Amino acid sequence: MNEAKPARGRFRRLSLQRRLMADLMAASFRTPIIAGERLLRVGEAARARRSFPKAPGWTAIILKAFAIVSTRRPLLRQVRVSFPFPHLYEHPVSVATVLIEREWRGEGGVFFDQIVAPETMPLAELDIVIRGLRDRPVESVGGFRRMLRFTKYPLPLRRLLWWLGLRGSGYLHARYFGTFSVNSISLPRARMVQTTTPITISLIHMPLEPSDQIRLSAAFDHRVLDGMEVGRALGEVEAVINREIVAELRAMAAERSRASGVAPAPAR
Repeated sequence: MNEAKPARGRFRRLSLQRRLMADLMAASFRTPIIAGERLLRVGEAARARRSFPKAPGWTAIILKAFAIVSTRRPLLRQVRVSFPFPHLYEHPVSVATVLIEREWRGEGGVFFDQIVAPETMPLAELDIVIRGLRDRPVESVGGFRRMLRFTKYPLPLRRLLWWLGLRGSGYLHARYFGTFSVNSISLPRARMVQTTTPITISLIHMPLEPSDQIRLSAAFDHRVLDGMEVGRALGEVEAVINREIVAELRAMAAERSRASGVAPAPAR
């Protein structure tokens, strides 16, 4: 009786998406990351969003709120640089790196691009930029094209470029990787329990809960920031959302109602 031979798999080359993630993990390896979390009470903002259709998304809201807080807390705009000796570099404005899951050539992957000084942008414009990162063709986004081009380089050159961009120059770090990043986990009842990042502080937010609360996690480089500083910053993010962001949402709703001649829907 002949025994069936076990099935054998097949060789598959790493796609650019997998190579990019491998480069990101390698760059994050030596960063001592601490993670914290806060449950944001955003009832006022949630009600303001319900007053008109196609309101700005929560990623835009949280991104702008954190950037506003960063104008008041310069520590949140600092990055650690290794060359020529370990020191901190403080960027004059916030640079937000937005992480987006996209499909490219039949395979999913994480892409990212930067938004400079989001604290100065109208919320509606910021939301359009983020939606564009989700919806525009991958090749039409400058940051995505740069990522794909660099990931085609040989491994030693890629590692050198990542080191130069992250550790060799504070300006390059802020310009190409941001002073902070924002990622959205849009799956209900799912939570990120562990993460790593080469960026000073990375925010991950969950969907709005029925109680009008949002779970916001922050993974941060403990060489640059301490836990109490991050905890206070997340508390200020909640306050900014329910104050400045709510005021902007209400102004947007009023402006749209004036333009359309229709009274805004009452908040529920």
